Amino acid sequence: MGHLPIQKVKAAHLQELYGALLKAGSAEGKPLAPRTVGHVHRLLRRALGHAVTWGILSTNPVAAVSAPRVSDAEIEIVSDAEIRRVLDHLRDRDLQLHTIAFLALGTGTRRGELLALRWRDVGDEKIKVERSLEQTRSGLRFKSPKTKRSRRSVSIPTEVSGELRAYKMAQQEYRLSIGRFSLHATRWLTIQTG
Repeated sequence: MGHLPIQKVKAAHLQELYGALLKAGSAEGKPLAPRTVGHVHRLLRRALGHAVTWGILSTNPVAAVSAPRVSDAEIEIVSDAEIRRVLDHLRDRDLQLHTIAFLALGTGTRRGELLALRWRDVGDEKIKVERSLEQTRSGLRFKSPKTKRSRRSVSIPTEVSGELRAYKMAQQEYRLSIGRFSLHATRWLTIQTG
């Protein structure tokens, strides 16, 4: 549509644009999702609305066009047995990931919030959500929650609290074992180089 003067843009052009975006609108020529095309629709509606306000257009052609329908995807909820199998599998292979999964299931906390937790945020009955971890192009960074309501205390079920205590103890034992290893490695290096 870039070749059209703004005054020549009609509802039919917009319908054609939406169809093209749904068919092959990405930079790689792949289809765009209806939700993404809906974002384009809202952006154009607002931009052309400004053109009406400024007297460039008499009416907004986007008002005559509907955004593509976004189908409601039904979420499949995993069963208790499936959850138990996953947790048992993780407990045997990766205690850290097991604890994160257990805490996520027990509290409903978001992934970034879980990964940003510090031990000082974890109590016996509640966790304090005060920050989140996000991945950016330049790497990982901590950020404050988007809204005041996102900064909150979340109750911890008793079973989850027990798992957290067990993980904290395992983590402390691991740190002690690394400390002993580091001490031995330092002595060995001193003997070798001294």
